[in-house]
Amino acid sequence: MKEIKELGIGLENCEYITIPRNVIGRIIIDGIREKIQRVACNSIASQKIADTVVIEIYKEGNTTFESFPQDDEILIFDRINQYDDITMIEVVYEDDTVDEFYVKYDVEEDYLGAPNTRQKSKISELGNLYLVIDDEHFEKWFVDEDINNKEKIDADRYMFDIGVEYYEMHDYSEDDLPDMYRYVFLIGADNKTCIAMRVYDTDCDWKFIYEPSATHHVHCPVRWKYPDSKTENKMKLGEAVDSSFSLGAILNKYPKKG
Repeated sequence: MKEIKELGIGLENCEYITIPRNVIGRIIIDGIREKIQRVACNSIASQKIADTVVIEIYKEGNTTFESFPQDDEILIFDRINQYDDITMIEVVYEDDTVDEFYVKYDVEEDYLGAPNTRQKSKISELGNLYLVIDDEHFEKWFVDEDINNKEKIDADRYMFDIGVEYYEMHDYSEDDLPDMYRYVFLIGADNKTCIAMRVYDTDCDWKFIYEPSATHHVHCPVRWKYPDSKTENKMKLGEAVDSSFSLGAILNKYPKKG
């Protein structure tokens, strides 16, 4: 099982929209099958086809992008909602591998740029986008009573970590060290991990300190990564770590310079 980093949405006119993981709520890509066919005059290739695509995108994802031919800007939700022309979905994983799924595309009239009759979308009263590419009615997947219910959506936002920031893995080196007084996961050559923090030290300029209850310390890290912003905030308060390893307790023992 691999975690998703982002989705890419390819449109019929070759535009491409990127949707980061932290704005995606409910998602289903189903009915996946493989098909070998001629895709161009000089190409016969294998393609993965998805019969069903269902995605909830929260309003934080409604940013602007440069539309083709890149002389104008439009909001992502308006572009998706206005033209039913999504041709493919790219799933980009945290290890940067990619799965590419073409959607089943049906048209009423056969002309270049004809809309996909299977694509339906709606922007809710709360500003979130609901996208369905499927033979079933939109309401099978999303009903107004649910998508406009602020209490329910706020609960889902918390459960899905909407807006939470995730950070890239770093190779450990003297030129790429974690920031001072910031929680960090240190990973050793054996892939064992611990929680640490860089603090100032009177004897050696700075050092790593470790959560007191930790049974394993990584003294020679090969990689490091910040925790996601939600976990980091809990750590600062001593909720996700020992209370003695809260940011306040650390600053009392190892004050910042100046």
